[in-house]
Amino acid sequence: MDDKIIRKMISILLLGLLVVVFSFRAPLFFTVNNFASILREAAYVGIMACGVTFVIITGGIDNSVGSMMALCAMIGSNMLRFTSIPLLVIIFLVLVLGLLLGAVNGVLITTLNIPDFIVTLATMNIYRGLTRVLNATDIAALQNAMIKNNILKMLGGRIGVFYLVDIVFFILIIISHYILRYTKLGLYAYAVGSNAQAAKLTGINLAKIKVFAYTYTGFLCGIAGIMTVARMMTATTEIGIGMEFSVISAVVIGGCSLQGGRGDMTGTFIGTLLMAVINSGIVQIGISTYYQPIIKGVVILAAVLFDIAYTKYVFENRKNAGGGKSIMRRNFYG
Repeated sequence: MDDKIIRKMISILLLGLLVVVFSFRAPLFFTVNNFASILREAAYVGIMACGVTFVIITGGIDNSVGSMMALCAMIGSNMLRFTSIPLLVIIFLVLVLGLLLGAVNGVLITTLNIPDFIVTLATMNIYRGLTRVLNATDIAALQNAMIKNNILKMLGGRIGVFYLVDIVFFILIIISHYILRYTKLGLYAYAVGSNAQAAKLTGINLAKIKVFAYTYTGFLCGIAGIMTVARMMTATTEIGIGMEFSVISAVVIGGCSLQGGRGDMTGTFIGTLLMAVINSGIVQIGISTYYQPIIKGVVILAAVLFDIAYTKYVFENRKNAGGGKSIMRRNFYG
């Protein structure tokens, strides 16, 4: 059986095991309403995780997603409260803003040749600072007054058991999967992450691929910002704090290698659900909030260690078998 399928089956089995354990420990966990809430929480993280999957596959990292989402949400919220600009125009402007914020990351990384971690750590603080500055415009803003817009409120609602943000997440997962699996952009992303120097020698423009990955991530942060405002009908400076950890964790748990060159959207979807189930479960079984960050940290560390061990195991097996496709070549297709 293909090692990628085995890797996903392990993640699915772990997801099922967590659901069973939490269901026994918390009576209200295994209910339709709770699963709807879990899926909604997963959707906000998952929307941004679609973009971060591209970034990590190219060998990068983005620490600024939570701050980008917060800045987009704050600007969108302020425009809705303090201007008469139509909602559709505001949504368009917020999406353009998200795109530009992501592009800034990509351009800084590729033109100044600064490590991804440093650039996105800096922009994380810059974007968060701008969010707080914009929230300090006047007393009304500081009070985070509720937005009165029925159409926006509908975006934060649901159809049956599914919230609209879930539907948006599903659509974006499908679109992202198509780009990653069936277009040259996706193939080049794997090539850049697997071996940047070899990719460059084949004529691939490394800068363009990296800028695309970060720009796409910013665009998705804009979408997440809009959906967050629709849910809360306001925006606060606390939105998105620490969310970059949840997003990166979901992507890594889903099978993306932090070394680049491996991962796919199916794994990201599973990883996002895993993180949402863990978050919901540890709250419902009554674990103190002081211990929750420790548990999440252990989970991400375990995922990375497992990924390293599993990759080494697969490599050794293939080497001992003699021949077969190289891991780098297979990474081009997730």
